[in-house]
Amino acid sequence: MFACVIDSYSLENPLIINKYHVQKIVIEYEPQSDTGKYHHIFFLTVQNKDLDQFIHDISTNTLIGWYIFCWNNEKIYIIFHSKAFEMKNEKYWKTLVYTDSQKYAVENGIQEVYTDFKKFLDRYMKEFPIS
Repeated sequence: MFACVIDSYSLENPLIINKYHVQKIVIEYEPQSDTGKYHHIFFLTVQNKDLDQFIHDISTNTLIGWYIFCWNNEKIYIIFHSKAFEMKNEKYWKTLVYTDSQKYAVENGIQEVYTDFKKFLDRYMKEFPIS
């Protein structure tokens, strides 16, 4: 099973979230956000057998300039509009895939300050641990 975290603002059509198992919703206050001050963060679980379809559905609905995480104890996916990066779930992220994902993010409108994916994902992993 994979845990996934999605900000509803990141999707062209957030109704797609209804196809999946929402486990938790957190509303975050982000006064500096140009998108909106209140972000609805959805924590979902996706079965291994459904992951490819989930990545396809989500990546085709993800707006340019946003990304989504999915993870389990072995793998991490960073999903962008029409592209996903797969990495091993390790303590230190020093792989070429990680640096490629950061480069891709910047090339697709994500500010560099938001490309410390490990920092952001660590926070979500603590809030929604996968068993």
